[in-house]
Amino acid sequence: MPRAALNLHKVGHQQLQQPLFEFSGACAGCGETPYLKLASQLFGDRMVVANATGCSSIYGGNLPTTPWSTNAAGRGPAWCNSLFEDNAEFGFGLRVALDQQREMALALLRSLAGLDSETGAASSGSRSGPPGGWMANDGSAPVAVSPSAGGSRLAGVPGAAADSERPDDSGEPAGMPAGEPSVAPGLAAAILAEIDQQADEAAIHAQRERVEALKRQLQARLEALPADGRAALPAARLLAIADSLVKTSVWLVGGDGWAYDIGFGGLDHVLASGRDVNALVLDTEVYSNTGGQASKATPLGAVAPFAAGGKASAKKDLGLMAITYGTVYVASVAMGARDEHTIRAFLEAESYGGPSLILAYSHCIAHGIAMERGMEQQRLAVASGRWPLYRHDPRRSERGENALQLDSPAPSIPLAEAMASERRFRLLASTQPERSRELARQAQ
Repeated sequence: MPRAALNLHKVGHQQLQQPLFEFSGACAGCGETPYLKLASQLFGDRMVVANATGCSSIYGGNLPTTPWSTNAAGRGPAWCNSLFEDNAEFGFGLRVALDQQREMALALLRSLAGLDSETGAASSGSRSGPPGGWMANDGSAPVAVSPSAGGSRLAGVPGAAADSERPDDSGEPAGMPAGEPSVAPGLAAAILAEIDQQADEAAIHAQRERVEALKRQLQARLEALPADGRAALPAARLLAIADSLVKTSVWLVGGDGWAYDIGFGGLDHVLASGRDVNALVLDTEVYSNTGGQASKATPLGAVAPFAAGGKASAKKDLGLMAITYGTVYVASVAMGARDEHTIRAFLEAESYGGPSLILAYSHCIAHGIAMERGMEQQRLAVASGRWPLYRHDPRRSERGENALQLDSPAPSIPLAEAMASERRFRLLASTQPERSRELARQAQ
């Protein structure tokens, strides 16, 4: 089934997509990797990952091999590892750079097509493109380009075409130096019209087809020119960055040690920035990669290194802290409890035009569980009320609706029952039973 025809909200359809994260070498039954696999299936062909140091950076970058893969077209996630303390800032920098690259591509496209820099309409005297205009891949009518006064403008881009009111004798768009390759205005106008409309898979697929047509056009016209100096031409520069005209999905990935503790300041700054970045927190509730030490995500009463007597403070509510900004999409998910809810949250987070934060419950061998029952442990965490499922979408407020949706039902089992299924909670009951009961009472 063609990818553009899939209904990604359906688990069955989603599973038809090729995973671009596979054979990671993580612990058998790892609770983190299913979320990365899912993200790679949904967005992998246009995904950029900034990965904090931790388990996910070890099994994600076990060089000289890597679990991050490509599809038949050669597209796949671009992945890079940064430190605990600066991963959010590192990923933020990737977002800023990609946005700047896109703006450069848009300016070059307008200039080479002879389109007005403000309206995107054809400059006076510019040609209308190939006979019949540019035909969309779906066979629809050519895109109409309305003429408007004024020339194209590319301020601040070295080597770009100057403003001009008329095409030269070669028929190239206004202001093109003799022999300079150009872009059909109809194709350019179609790309510009859809640049901010890539909200779903079908729209992204259509934009990618247009960009591929643009690249073929640029390549053919460049190849017709002498090789000497060709690389410095605006058309060559546009060809190098044309893929930025297709929506790029930037993800900050890391564990709770990064998001709740060491990298929290940077993550908070990025979430407050308003930029279109997606943060995926693989929450194992301990420092899994370094021995399972307690973090601020460790729940009340759990035993871990640095919390041998049971953690005396409650789990930090990172989701609530992000919700207070009012401009951040926030979701709490657990694939083992509700897989379709997890898919919906990923799709909503990625489609949101601002920052998003997904807190993904990830069972871990450090919890003292049978790893083959990891998804059942996720279900118990939700059923006991210890891990609520919710989504906070600021777009709902714009429609006059409640932005926060609680997606998990009322607890159906006692919290103590769920806690007793994990050794990290049972251990305290055998060594300090009175303290264990008191902490369990507080947690309940």
